[in-house]
Amino acid sequence: GKDFFIPDGIFQLKGTPTSYGKELYLFEMYDDGYGTKKIIEQLKKHGQAIGLGSPSIKFWLQKAHRVVVLFEKEGNKKAVIKRLKESSYFSKITDYFLLKSLEELQKGSFFEGWQNLKGEKRNLY
Repeated sequence: GKDFFIPDGIFQLKGTPTSYGKELYLFEMYDDGYGTKKIIEQLKKHGQAIGLGSPSIKFWLQKAHRVVVLFEKEGNKKAVIKRLKESSYFSKITDYFLLKSLEELQKGSFFEGWQNLKGEKRNLY
């Protein structure tokens, strides 16, 4: 396989009073055509990048980036969480991933109501 990936988007948010500096996010959007296996393979590449710190180094940031994953369908998000909940590969980096379905995004806040890879609720920062 390829040793690189190109995310669908990259953005930074300025820190809040409880966080320091800027936060770097890599964005992925998965439509209904992506299978769970293909999504997990791509998320593993993000995991490698988190371990290496390569996106953060490129943008001169001290801490690891986070991966914002938006799913067209709620069912796809649930399938990925179900598969990765028990994954030893992702166990130490589960909070670096934030997942939401398009329907959830349209109904709620962009900054709140995300889930990590274990399905636990998290805010964007």
